[in-house]
Amino acid sequence: MLPAHARVLLLRHDRIGDAIVSTCVLEVLSKQRPGWKLDMVLGKENQHVLDGDTRVDRRWLYDKNPLATIRLVRKLQAQRYDIVLDLMDHASTTSMALVRLLEPAVTVGFQNPRGYLYDLPVPPRARKLTHVMDRLGDLLAALGCAVPEGSPRVSYQPSAESREFVTPMLQEWRAGAAWICGVNTSAGSASRYWGTENYRAFLGTAAAESPEGRFVVLAHPSDAPRAARIAEGMRGVSLGLSVPSFDSFAALVQGMDFLVTPDTSVVHLASAFGIPAVALFASGIKAVNWAPYATPHRSVIAPAEDFQRIEPAAVLQAWRSILAERP
Repeated sequence: MLPAHARVLLLRHDRIGDAIVSTCVLEVLSKQRPGWKLDMVLGKENQHVLDGDTRVDRRWLYDKNPLATIRLVRKLQAQRYDIVLDLMDHASTTSMALVRLLEPAVTVGFQNPRGYLYDLPVPPRARKLTHVMDRLGDLLAALGCAVPEGSPRVSYQPSAESREFVTPMLQEWRAGAAWICGVNTSAGSASRYWGTENYRAFLGTAAAESPEGRFVVLAHPSDAPRAARIAEGMRGVSLGLSVPSFDSFAALVQGMDFLVTPDTSVVHLASAFGIPAVALFASGIKAVNWAPYATPHRSVIAPAEDFQRIEPAAVLQAWRSILAERP
């Protein structure tokens, strides 16, 4: 029997999208285990994603530096956590080391091929058959939470400051437009860049077919010059301006009516905000794992895992299909 009141540490020190999907765990625990104090270990890449999430009491940074890691372990040991919940969906040496060194009363995590046994081990379902959200639901079930299949929800709420910051941009784009479609051109790796000419071919045809709407090219600030080349001279297409934080970017995404994206962090925001999306994936297995959850979407799979080989016609077909479902 798990205690009604406990200090709980969640491990999620990997990517931005992983932190976003983990909000489903925060949502369930905050409602079904209100006496639990939730802390979280995040990585350098995703450390600021949950800055505004009031369900997390304290955030710890793991940055792979040996001396910093030693200091982190000592600080975590001083907290004397009752439960450590390893959210990592793959075998992580760092997670296993932290679980051992912190010596909590209860450890929870996915069984892994390296042989480490948690107190509450969860058999991982096959990635080619199950969405990551359902696998996280299995972890919650091991904690005694009621999580019916298909019920976990991604939740993210941009701050009032971020929403206020992006409001003028959204108002400008929405003026005279029946809807706005955000076309995100950045992804976590260069291999997932679809290509400037592919984006222009898609946007040129889609904008001509749907003059009642507005397409907005979105990108990470480091990809701004490339995004400008994509949007240049295209009727019905605007260039999204760079924003100062992930939270303000999320607020920008929240203002969209549709999304097209190769990046899973944006896919998860689509799930959080219920925005119909066209998502580009390297493989069918990745689509099963990471597609928008409980949200209208179409997945486009890259031939031979090569994004450059995705034909604009395939994305256009998916876009037309998702647009046709608009009330």
